[in-house]
This record gives sequence, structure tokens and C-alpha cells, in this order.
Amino acid sequence: MENSLTQFEEKIYQHICDFDEKFNLGKHQEAIEEATKVIELLNENSTYRKEIANMYISRASAFARMGKYKEAVEDYNNAIDRDSTNSEGICYRGYGYMQLQNYEKAMKDFTDAISMNPTGRNYMFRANLYKELKQYEYSFEDNLEASSILTHQIKKKGPNRYLLHDRGTVYRNLKQYKNAIHDFSVAIQFVRNSDNNSGLTNFLNARGQTFIKIELFKNAFNDFNQVLAIHPDNWYALEKIGKIYSLLKHYKKSVEYYKKAISLNPNLYKLYYHCASSYYHLKEYSLSLELLSSCLSIRSDFTKASMLVDKILLLQKEQPNQHQQKNQHYYFNNHQFESVEHISMNID
Repeated sequence: MENSLTQFEEKIYQHICDFDEKFNLGKHQEAIEEATKVIELLNENSTYRKEIANMYISRASAFARMGKYKEAVEDYNNAIDRDSTNSEGICYRGYGYMQLQNYEKAMKDFTDAISMNPTGRNYMFRANLYKELKQYEYSFEDNLEASSILTHQIKKKGPNRYLLHDRGTVYRNLKQYKNAIHDFSVAIQFVRNSDNNSGLTNFLNARGQTFIKIELFKNAFNDFNQVLAIHPDNWYALEKIGKIYSLLKHYKKSVEYYKKAISLNPNLYKLYYHCASSYYHLKEYSLSLELLSSCLSIRSDFTKASMLVDKILLLQKEQPNQHQQKNQHYYFNNHQFESVEHISMNID
């Protein structure tokens, strides 16, 4: 019996290691498959309720990275059903609700998570919701509280890559970009000085995004290219390189990178919008409308996309013989999209 249990635990451990590896490399669909194997194995034994809950949270995080927020919320619910004291699962479920625009449930989850466990990360998530709701004063207060808590934890526990990453994110939210870059850089160096590369691509992406904020594009390129050297299919790094090219008005190059990002993460509405914007600047209006339609079909209340649709339709009405494509089908990264005459207004 003891040997059987040991073999069982080793099997579980191996799948968890495989999950962590796939997740950290950004191979989220493969990570989901590994997490599913662990959940199925653990479900065979009712004594592993908390372990099952943690694995549902892990799988939900992979779903969320792919933009599959409904599936993520379902997994967070499964986790909370098995362990109602798991504040991490409650906080992350709030993030899923936030992405699904269910702001009332999101606020309740973030506030409950803070009441259960007032961590810097929980305050940081609620701060993001307040920002989404344009309640900037509350967002600022929560970010300050998050910064204070994380600073205290770092002083008490010593340097920790994940705490540094979280505080760097809070500093960026507070527009304290120099402090943010410092924390991300320390986290990156911490990883490079250890035998564990966990989190490296996330930290490089975070620092690269901060460099974009202060228009240090060369530094940002360097960070994102380091990510792609580790994991060529990291959609976030591809998206951000696309954004840099767009800011530099190199729209053909930006389209190239946005298209790659979309092929890897086809559920994220903003990728379609960014690519559509680049096509708009290239005066490829039909392709822009097609992508905006895909964007709006994922998120119908996306005001920027709706406004761009109206702008393009007005241009086409004023210039009916220009910028029209005769073919009724377009091909985009090996995926066929049908052109639409009536654009569904479904966006963020």
C-alpha cells in the first residue's frame, strides 16, 4: 500500500512539474492538459480536496492566460467549492469576473479576498478594477496599500522574485517607473543567479512593458526578444513588439507581430483591435473591419473598436469606390474569415 501511494504521489508530482514547465513557457494549452491529468487522478481520492482545489486554480490560470475567462471562472468555482478558505482562488475568480465585465461579482470577490488575506496582490487586483471603473482615487489608495504591504513583506522575508514582481507592477500602476524597473531588474537577476528559471519570461515582459511606458523602445525590444529567445510562441512579447512598431508608425511590421500573437491567443479581443488599428493606418479598411468584427464578437462593449468601425464606415460612405475589396473571403494566418456587410457592435 505504501509503495502504491509513493508511486501515485510521484506520478502526480511529475504532472505538476510538467504543468509548471509548460505554463512558464507560455504553452498554456499543454499546461491545461497536464493540470487535467492531475485533477482526474486526485479526484479518485476524496482526501485530496485542498490539493484538487489548488490544481483547479492552476488550470484556471492557464485558461485565463488564453483569454478563456468563462472556463477560468468555472475552475475557480470548482476550487472554492472544495476549499472555501482559499483567498487566492476567490481573488483570481474576481479577475475572471472582471474580464467578463461582471464588475459587481468581481468587486465582491476582491473585497472578500482582502478581508480573508490582505495581501499586496489582492489590493493590486482591486485597484485594477477601480481603474477599470474610472474610480481613480480608490485605485490609487489600493495601489498605495499594496505597495506598503509588499515593501513590508520584502523587508521581513528578504528578496523574493514574486514579491518584487508584484511591487514592480504596483509601482508601474502608480507611474513610479524608475522604481518599477528596479524591482523587475532585481527579480530578473535573482532568477539568473539561481538554478530555477521560474518567472523569468514574465519578469522580462513586465520590464519591457515598463520601458514602453517611458518610450525606451530599444530597451523594450531587448527584453521582449530575450523572451522570444526562450519561448518563440510567447504571444505577450509578440504583441508588445507589435505595439512598439505601431508607436513608431511602422504599421506593416506591427501587423506582422499582431497576427502572430492572434494565432497564438485567438480569444483576446484587444489583439484584434490593435491589428485592426494598424490596418486602418495602412488604409486597408476592409481588413480592419474584419478584425474589428472579430474583436466585437468577443467583447461587445469595447468603445474604441466601435468608434473605429463607425469611422471606417463613414470613410467608405464618403469614398464608395475606394478601399473596397471585391473578394468576399479573406485569409489570415491560415484561418478563414468571411467579410461582413453589417458589423456586429459587440466590443470592449
